[in-house]
Formats: sequence, C-alpha cells, structure tokens
Amino acid sequence: CNSVQAKVPQITNEPVLELQDARHPLLILRLGNRDKVIPFALELGRDYNLLVLSGPNTGGKTVLMKAAGLITLLALSGLPVPVSESSKIGLFSEVFADIGDDQSIESALSTFSSHLDKIEKMLAGGSANSLILIDEIGAATDPQQGAALAQAVLEEFSRKGCKGIVTTHYTALKVYAEQAENCVNASMQFDLTKLSPTYRFEIGFPGDSFAIEVAASRGLAPALIERAK
Repeated sequence: CNSVQAKVPQITNEPVLELQDARHPLLILRLGNRDKVIPFALELGRDYNLLVLSGPNTGGKTVLMKAAGLITLLALSGLPVPVSESSKIGLFSEVFADIGDDQSIESALSTFSSHLDKIEKMLAGGSANSLILIDEIGAATDPQQGAALAQAVLEEFSRKGCKGIVTTHYTALKVYAEQAENCVNASMQFDLTKLSPTYRFEIGFPGDSFAIEVAASRGLAPALIERAK
C-alpha cells in the first residue's frame, strides 16, 4: 500500500532493535496517511535491554509497544515495514506478548491469573534472544504487591538477558528502571495546557499518569473532578 511507504530494514543476527522513524502500520492504514502518524525512535539490546514505558492513559503506550512488536514480526517474516532503511531488527528466536485481557469463565481464569500464566511461560522460555512485550505488568491486583511482583519479574528478565518493553503506572517500577543497570525509563508525553496526550515518545524519563486530567478531558463532571483533586 502506497500510504504505508514501507522500507526494508537491516536484519542482524544480534538480538537488538534499532527502530528509526517507526510508525504503527495499521494506524497508518486507519488514518489513510503516513504523515498523520507520529513517528518514534526506539532502541533495545545495546545500552539497555528493558524499557519501562509510563505516561497517561490514552497516551499511546500500548500502541507504541504493539508497533514495535508488529514491525519486528513483519520484518522477520520478510515484509517491508514503516521504518527508515537505517533501522536494525535482530533475529529474535521468540516474541512473547501479554497485551489485553484474557479473562475466561470457561477456563476459570481471572485477569490476574491469565496475566500470571503468560508471564510464567515467558520466564520459562525467555532468553537473551527473546523479545518480551507486557502491557500493565503486575496490574489487576493490590498495587503494592503487584509492583513488587512486577519488579521481581523484571529482575529475572534482566538476569536472563531478555529484551523487552513493559508499560506501567507503578511509581516503584519507574524508580527501579532509574536505578537498574539494564533498564531505562521512557514515557508518552501529555500537554497540560490542552489536557490531551501528544503521542510523542521520550526516552530517559518516566511519565505521569495524569489520571484526573485525562478524566476531565473525557468529560467527567467538573464537580467530580474537583472532589477527586
């Protein structure tokens, strides 16, 4: 499709990601114009292996993570992707993803137990040649215990040398990413003047969730917003 303007990236034997001028291919198709989709640059496997992505709800965290995974899978399947030709994509042996809610009455799975099942498989099969994508790691349970469990999981991924992106609202994980050797913080930006996300990705800094501001921008009653504040 001409609107995607896909290119052939460099494929390397190293398990690394170096995405330049990258865009989500399905978002391009939905909007019908590549230039309407804000590009991002993302690296994994050189200075750090794990990226902890935070920022506002509706700010684009999950879309960016999905874009990185989809671009990787498409490129490794031999298809051109919406990145610059200078981008590098490693020959990952596995791509693990936990995105969305797989709660199931039939399988007696809660949101949290489904999340744990996927993480257990990642921990069992993950290696330095794996790409791991987890949306809201450690969520759907007590926040303090969920954050502690999420940090322990990240520490194990780091020990194994896995490459990965996880999204979170947990302050404890942002602090961990700031201090851990193989981790880095990243965020999606929010315009406080317009009370809306900018969908711009920034490496090196954690992001605020701006939950009350997002709620106000979505039309919740002003009295309720003031009470929350």
